[in-house]
Amino acid sequence: MNIARNAALAFVLSCFAVVAPSVSLAQGAPTAQKPSIISTDANFQTNQITITGSNFGTPEPYVTLDGHAATVVTHTPSTVVVDIPSNLAPGAYLLTLKNMSDDLAGSFVVTLGSVGPQGAQGPQGPQGAQGAQGPQGPQGQQGPPGTGVAFQPFYVSEVGVGPGVAEQIDSYCASGGEMISGACGYPSLDQNAFSIFVDYDGPNPGNPSVDWECIAQNTGSNTVGVWFGSLCAYPTGNGGHKYGPAKLYSIKTERLMSK
Repeated sequence: MNIARNAALAFVLSCFAVVAPSVSLAQGAPTAQKPSIISTDANFQTNQITITGSNFGTPEPYVTLDGHAATVVTHTPSTVVVDIPSNLAPGAYLLTLKNMSDDLAGSFVVTLGSVGPQGAQGPQGPQGAQGAQGPQGPQGQQGPPGTGVAFQPFYVSEVGVGPGVAEQIDSYCASGGEMISGACGYPSLDQNAFSIFVDYDGPNPGNPSVDWECIAQNTGSNTVGVWFGSLCAYPTGNGGHKYGPAKLYSIKTERLMSK
């Protein structure tokens, strides 16, 4: 009788030893990841914003700017292009991107700058003094009478740099133009000036002849306007104008700074 009971108990324990390992192999489902926005690039030639990051999802994401839905032009899991709403005034806005696969959203501060009007053409400059006479050469054809150089003022634009943001501001010369000068900085010497730092102001290393670049960061808690402008020369005349203002090309958010 005891032999039969022991045999039955041994059978039950052997079955438990086979089943137990299969329970330990159970694994939990993978968790969804929130979208991460690394940078934004506002292009005023195409009137679009390019959003770069990760975890945007395969379906078309839902993007809002200042609470208003933005039209998605193209999208991948790491890059999304949207149209800039035409009714937004210059300033800093909260951009939100929602991954429609996981229903999770990420946010980023986007700064849209303002472009000022072109200044009036300046007066004609005086004729320069005559230089020393050189050796006589063969006579050539008679040229047109000389004139002074007409300058236009810098193309000055005020760009809003949001709190805790580093912005890259670029301007460019029209076709046939060569960049000869530029500058950027804060226009007033008040307490806000101490929150603005210009990391770089000069020709764009990647395209120095036609593109001027300024990188400014705002360590304060309010959006601050930065003045920016540059000047182009046109060797071929550009319709009678040898000099002219450069045009604002784009404002790119380089990074968000920790506070």
